[in-house]
Amino acid sequence: EEKDYLLKELNHRVKNNLQIVSSILSMQSRKLIDKEAQEAVDEGRSRIRTMSLIHEKLYNNDKLSRVNMKEYIDELSEYLFSSYRPEHAVEQKIKADNVILDIDTAIPLGLILNELITNSLKYAFRNVDPGLLEIELVENSKDFTLTLSDNGPGLPIDYSSKKSMGMRLVKTLTDQLGGSLNIDRSSGTKYIINFQLVG
Repeated sequence: EEKDYLLKELNHRVKNNLQIVSSILSMQSRKLIDKEAQEAVDEGRSRIRTMSLIHEKLYNNDKLSRVNMKEYIDELSEYLFSSYRPEHAVEQKIKADNVILDIDTAIPLGLILNELITNSLKYAFRNVDPGLLEIELVENSKDFTLTLSDNGPGLPIDYSSKKSMGMRLVKTLTDQLGGSLNIDRSSGTKYIINFQLVG
């Protein structure tokens, strides 16, 4: 019981510390004049919020090292939609029933989701009405598959030669999960990531 209490308290304090860092970045962002610099700081805040949300879920969960990914994706998506506010209506379809992940897997996967959802909200729905964002996380016999797709215009032909920091981060985190990343541009954009539990 003492170990569980200490672990719960640790998650609570990590969450609070991350929220403090996020608040400091928010104050810094408001003082910036350069729009590109402001956007970079805001994206950093979003990544910190993504990690904070994991610890918040752990703190409120009886299973202190396991994360219900359906609940997490719902809350992360809601936060990102309220932050980026797409111009047109965007329907969300999220399917991640009964997928429970440990913290070492949930954090990199959460950061991957943050980058991919943010990318869709920023670029995919500018001239698409209504928009559609679909997220599916399924457990296979030996691994997991995350699929995220939108009905936007798709990535540019030369996207691979102009990888943003966000896409480099997605690739690095996918490697960390021992996974593979495939991108289908045939209709909108679809990211397919196969990965395993960390450790």
